[in-house]
Amino acid sequence: MIKGFLKIEVLLQLQLKDLTGYELMKKIGEETGKKPSAGSIYPLMKELLDKKIISVKVVGRRKIYTLTKFGNDELKEIVYEKQTTALQSIEVIKRFGKFTGEDAISSIISHFEKLNYYPILMTRLIDVTEDIEDVLMRLFKAKKYDSNEAMIRKELNKTVQKLNDLLDE
Repeated sequence: MIKGFLKIEVLLQLQLKDLTGYELMKKIGEETGKKPSAGSIYPLMKELLDKKIISVKVVGRRKIYTLTKFGNDELKEIVYEKQTTALQSIEVIKRFGKFTGEDAISSIISHFEKLNYYPILMTRLIDVTEDIEDVLMRLFKAKKYDSNEAMIRKELNKTVQKLNDLLDE
């Protein structure tokens, strides 16, 4: 999993409901299509406990994790930072509208606005917008944007498809 991605997914899941480590692995797997291993989830849980971002209650043999108030504040800050990053990426993408037509750009912005209301999808939204921003900026820095209009259009259309896939989840 992408660095930092697992932490955000754990916090988002715990914001919705108190869960055991196993339940977290299962829920994250269902949400993302990639179930984290026990070797990645439990060290993270220990780190979050040490930082007082989560708390744990032992019930029988089960450890049930809860997001603390501090953890909730931390999550809000992370989501805000991710949204800011996505907005910056969208601004870069907008600049390429003259090469690709406004349809792809409008579609990307519309998808962003819809996904912005679903924090659990925000991390994946950031990955998509950062990917397209990287491609566009490489072309721009190489001064190949005029000669690669078809490539830019193709990359933007791939981005629209990725965003469609996120909305369909």
